[in-house]
Amino acid sequence: MRIMDSAYFTINIQNDMPLFKYLSSNSLKYILEGQIRFSQPGSFNDPFELLPEIYHPPDIVPIKVNINFSLDAPRRDLSKFTQLDDFDPKYCNDQISRIIVDTLDKQIGFLCLTENSNSLLMWAHYADEYKGAIIEFEEDHDFFKNKIVVDYHVERPKLSAIYYIEASEPIPIAELCTKSEQWSYENEVRIVCSLNNCKKVGKVDDYDIFVQDIPLTAIKKVFLGERMPVKEQREVFEILKYTNISISLGTIATTHYSIEEKWLKFAAPIPEGGPVISARTAELFKNDSGTNAKVAKFMIKNSPHKGITKR
Repeated sequence: MRIMDSAYFTINIQNDMPLFKYLSSNSLKYILEGQIRFSQPGSFNDPFELLPEIYHPPDIVPIKVNINFSLDAPRRDLSKFTQLDDFDPKYCNDQISRIIVDTLDKQIGFLCLTENSNSLLMWAHYADEYKGAIIEFEEDHDFFKNKIVVDYHVERPKLSAIYYIEASEPIPIAELCTKSEQWSYENEVRIVCSLNNCKKVGKVDDYDIFVQDIPLTAIKKVFLGERMPVKEQREVFEILKYTNISISLGTIATTHYSIEEKWLKFAAPIPEGGPVISARTAELFKNDSGTNAKVAKFMIKNSPHKGITKR
């Protein structure tokens, strides 16, 4: 099996598609230090990743097949390879797919993003139960210029073995990026790259950790979770205060099931515009000296939520 070695590929490009990543505070710090992880598909939380069922009827003579994959080819029309329900299910399984994924685990990594800017479920599942953050990226930055939009289906894809046997050109990795419709709330977007273009920096849960360098200019905003400790919020503020990256804090809305954003810093270095001190952000500055501390203490003293704010 061979991977066509290009760093990124172009799939379903949509102009001005906002891109977000929900993550823990530790992962946020790594990204702010300039490194972002590309994960092997076998490490994902969905065990069905890249695993279509393959129909292999008995009349197909077993042969050795050299399968090549492309990282930069678009999805194709697979209708002629898709199996309908009028076939013998005993000849359909995912054994071939599992072998392929096991090989791909050693060769490619994905950066998983989303179009969701403020999802309650994703805050809970991917941002450490609201103790993490959401990064909004600059969607027009070169780092994200090529994207895969994940497909969602009611039924698991069933492909004929002919799909692999008669492949005259490399198979697009994008065609394997299909998930159950139960995951559709994630609105997932992916970037894929060869692990040859990444650096190995460690290991966790039997998987090597591969990263690429990412510049701060690729980040537009950091949205800090409602439950992130004030100490960690302040650490993020100190890292970003002289950048053009904006910062907001999450707070539980007083009506409806929603998380509201309260601005902490606009998209300009602090000397060009001080921090936004409000009842929500005041805890970060109450122990400072000078005007910021005075304003923060006033906000806390006169806040209708005084005594309720945690941390």
